[in-house]
Amino acid sequence: MSNSSKQSFSTTNRAFAALALWSYRFKWLVMLLCLVVLGGSAYLASFIRMDNSFESFFDASDETYNAYKVYRENFGSDEIAYIMYDASSYPGGVFNRELIEKIHSLSEQIPEKVPFVDQVRSITNAELMIGEEDELIIRRIEEELPLTQEQLNDFAERFKKKSIYVSNLFDEDLKYGAILVEMTLSSTDPADLIRYDPDGGDGLENMYPQVSGRALTALLEQPEFADIPFYVSGDVPLNTSYNTIVDNEILQLGGTTMVIIMIILAIFFRGKIIGVVGPMSVVVLATLMVVAFLVVMGWNMDMMFAMAPTLLLAIGVAHSVHIISEFKSQLRRNPDREKALYNTLYLVGTPCLLTSLTTAAGFASMSSAPIKTISHMAIYMSVGVLFAFFLSITLLTFFLAFMKVPEGEEIKSSKLSILDRVLRASTAFSLKYPKSLVAGFGVLLVVSVAGLSFIKIDSNYLLDFSDRVQVKLDTQYIDNTMGGMSSFAYLFDAKTPGSVKEPAFLKELERVQNEINSHQPLIRKTTSLVDLIKDLNQSFHGEDPAYYRIPDNRELISQYLLVYELSGGEDLFSYVTEDYSQALLQMRVQLTNSSVLADFDQEIQHYLDENPIALSEKSATGIGALWLKLINYISDSQMKGLSIAVVVITILISFIFGSLKLGLVSMVPNIFPILIVGGIMGWMGVYLDYSKLFIAPIAIGIAVDDTIHMMTRFKLEFERLGNYKEAYKATIHEVGKALVITSVTLVLGFSAMLFSLMTAQVWFGILISLSIILALLADIFVTPLLVIWLKPFGKEKAPEADSLVTAQP
Repeated sequence: MSNSSKQSFSTTNRAFAALALWSYRFKWLVMLLCLVVLGGSAYLASFIRMDNSFESFFDASDETYNAYKVYRENFGSDEIAYIMYDASSYPGGVFNRELIEKIHSLSEQIPEKVPFVDQVRSITNAELMIGEEDELIIRRIEEELPLTQEQLNDFAERFKKKSIYVSNLFDEDLKYGAILVEMTLSSTDPADLIRYDPDGGDGLENMYPQVSGRALTALLEQPEFADIPFYVSGDVPLNTSYNTIVDNEILQLGGTTMVIIMIILAIFFRGKIIGVVGPMSVVVLATLMVVAFLVVMGWNMDMMFAMAPTLLLAIGVAHSVHIISEFKSQLRRNPDREKALYNTLYLVGTPCLLTSLTTAAGFASMSSAPIKTISHMAIYMSVGVLFAFFLSITLLTFFLAFMKVPEGEEIKSSKLSILDRVLRASTAFSLKYPKSLVAGFGVLLVVSVAGLSFIKIDSNYLLDFSDRVQVKLDTQYIDNTMGGMSSFAYLFDAKTPGSVKEPAFLKELERVQNEINSHQPLIRKTTSLVDLIKDLNQSFHGEDPAYYRIPDNRELISQYLLVYELSGGEDLFSYVTEDYSQALLQMRVQLTNSSVLADFDQEIQHYLDENPIALSEKSATGIGALWLKLINYISDSQMKGLSIAVVVITILISFIFGSLKLGLVSMVPNIFPILIVGGIMGWMGVYLDYSKLFIAPIAIGIAVDDTIHMMTRFKLEFERLGNYKEAYKATIHEVGKALVITSVTLVLGFSAMLFSLMTAQVWFGILISLSIILALLADIFVTPLLVIWLKPFGKEKAPEADSLVTAQP
């Protein structure tokens, strides 16, 4: 290490020591300032609102998202609620007279009692087209009620011949029926549109889809429908459930994590209330300041924020444990509180600053991610890290001013604790069997690197839910029974108004639709203008199956569509724009991973490359297209963010210690947890999605924190003792305890995530906890061996001093 680096360290150490004295001598002013910040942050935080929509993922300038908005303008919202009901216990199934009357009643009540509903489609209002000479008659069950069972049986026979409704509003055996509730809004719409009560604020319960989902559930639970088994899915129920779980778990799991950590801190700090209240105060205030920062930036609290309190808890507790542990040690040596605080911040202030800077850099590395929620989190977590650091060296000092070492603890401290003995045994083992340790870690790395090749970048929104969530079970049951609870769409743009009516265009669209239908079982159902026109043609020819085809005459097609509109048909513009220049091909897709849908999209494109369409341009659109775009963003963000984090942190550490060699040495054990966790994900088939994007930056941040505390103390001990092995023993004795306490506390704290109703949160907790354990093991066993082997602090020498602290207040 260079002399300039040593001088810089000394200057920084003294600056933090001086700050400690100032905070101690003006502790009540510090507390007053913190209370002012608390009040201001709480006031700003009251204006925050939750947003778990797709808008929270995509930037306003994103081409795919803008294309989706154009699609919305032409075809309306593609968000739905899908209600399947079991009719197997009713004679006649779906067309049972008693059941039909109840479904009709429910279909009429939904638009009245559920906010933001556009229209409701069920068997009672489905269009049954009958052609008679030049006249088209559109019959609907609801318009002819009450009906006898015989009349309903006649409807059943006619509807069963309409393929557009089979596996859509009823299954082939008529045992299950469905109600399709189409919404006027999308979760991507601005807050002023999705707010139910204009004066009710932006709380979750006053926003779409929450109000719609809650109202629909209440309606289905009414006594008149009690004997009908319902299964509910679709965008509205899924998003409502997701929002509710995330909103509840921010408090529930966050609170559980905090309680667990408080208990562990109380145990480690032998019941000292200051050792619990101090760190928790730092975390709570830092979290509130981050929420205030979101409001100032004009950002919403999205689904990624659910992790923020827990992560800030980890960061704040880590700083606090190191400071409190060192303060207790100093206070035992010298009962003068001012000197103890001075020495404490002299020794750990700089490492805490350095760990904060590197952790902030790790988060900031993701700020360039094209996924807006990831980019925002990268920024506000970087700021939150610095908030937590500043509070740790100021607000925590207030609490330390009142911390005392109980009488007799000085005597107890002279005896080796269990943790001391474990650490000493670990040190002895490491020094005795260095080659075996390196070989063991090497084998683990090789196996893990092999597992990295199996990591899949993928997403499956449904699998984010635990099996304890009813809407997930309902969705899976509907998908297996009726088929296709995911949606995807292609837009065919013919550019010229009226072109969609051309037989040649329609036959091209039919050809593509037939190719898509061949992709079974992935594609469960397709619908387009082709189906409507073929149905019309067949209806005008006495239901002769030979006429279930596209007419060759444009005028005839135009007449069919005109007659359909004049006869009261309402489905036409679900498939085509009003100027007849664009047509939509909608697909109901088997529930699956986004990568499967991406492969399907590529296969269709390959088919079109070999069998091109000449009269239009195809593009993917709708929510399904946004999910596919998200996969590409995840892949780009992970590699780019991790690369930036590794490079930036390496440069920072090299600059901090004034040695590129030391920077590179430090990064070896820091990359270790990432490789191991990545390998485990690969071998276990845990795919990388948006919820796991931050695992690598967080893992490297935690590992670097441990390394910096280890290396800075290692350097100081080496300067004092002049011998690498002795410096290693002293470092583990002093810093090792704090590292173990921090790691154990955080792992047990993150264990609260195991109780989450979101599988994504459970995996996040498991993988982060594993990263913490691996980082600890790497810094206790790997880092010291590398330092002893490479001797980055220079040649060994005679001891210089008996005390680490050379300056006194």
